[in-house]
Amino acid sequence: MPSIRLHCLLWLALVIGARTAIADNRQEQVSAVLYPATKSWRLVSAAPKVSPELLRSIREKLRTMYLSSKLEKAFLEGPDCSFIARALEPSESSSFYEMDFDEDGKRDVVYAGSAQCAEGEVTLIWFQTAEGYMVRQPVLWPLRVLRVSPNAETMSSVAIGCCGDPVDQYHLGNLQNLRQYSSVRVTKETLLPRESLTSPRTFHSSSETRIREAPLEKERYDRGRSKFMGHAVCGNVLRKYLPGVSGVVLATETRKGRQWAFVVANSDDERLLIEAPYGVDAGWTTDVRLTAVRLTADETSCGPKLSLQRMLRCAAHR
Repeated sequence: MPSIRLHCLLWLALVIGARTAIADNRQEQVSAVLYPATKSWRLVSAAPKVSPELLRSIREKLRTMYLSSKLEKAFLEGPDCSFIARALEPSESSSFYEMDFDEDGKRDVVYAGSAQCAEGEVTLIWFQTAEGYMVRQPVLWPLRVLRVSPNAETMSSVAIGCCGDPVDQYHLGNLQNLRQYSSVRVTKETLLPRESLTSPRTFHSSSETRIREAPLEKERYDRGRSKFMGHAVCGNVLRKYLPGVSGVVLATETRKGRQWAFVVANSDDERLLIEAPYGVDAGWTTDVRLTAVRLTADETSCGPKLSLQRMLRCAAHR
């Protein structure tokens, strides 16, 4: 009987681990599509995991530095629940990674996992120095860092929609503000393009524009989704804009003789919204035409959610 129970527990752990790995891979893929310049950056999930033995040997050093740092952490530390106490349990070692985050030749410790005392996930980095471990970030960001640029100047991250929320938020920023340069909202079910454009393009639509979850036209009233969302949802339409919306085209595909574009709409154009069953920025449409302007790697590294003017200014100062 005990062996059967153990078998079941092991099977359940494998299933949960596989689902987590699939989810992590999906988030990394979405981020790479939204931010093409980040594809060559280092993946946090590819770094070696901290073993339970190593975590036990350094946990007091990590705890002491965390508690003595200026990190804003009050929302995760209280008399009923302590993030750091739970996170440093040996059972949580799978959320710890060893990587030279800032590429200074020293192995840093990165926690990217459950917020423990709140919904969602957080990222916490202990930088190794000659004096010991050091926490440099000002806030325990409620985001999971996905990819890191050389010298850790910029990083991509995700805030995973919880509690039935169908939308995840992807960001591009720096250690001081992980949302500094860009924020793009995408549904968990949005179909990703098979291949991205080598050079993203801008677009400007002179007609009414529908952004959809997949390169497929579905218009019928969706009773199930409408009940869940609390308002009308028709087919796979995520957003509908008046003429004049603009943004960035990240990929194109031809389906049944029609060209579809995977786009991110400009934040300044939300005034043109006429239907918004989902709070998203990216999706598929056949209602736009590509302009002649190709964006450079420097421009897209600042993130497609920025208005074009802000994006160009951002690129010029990075």
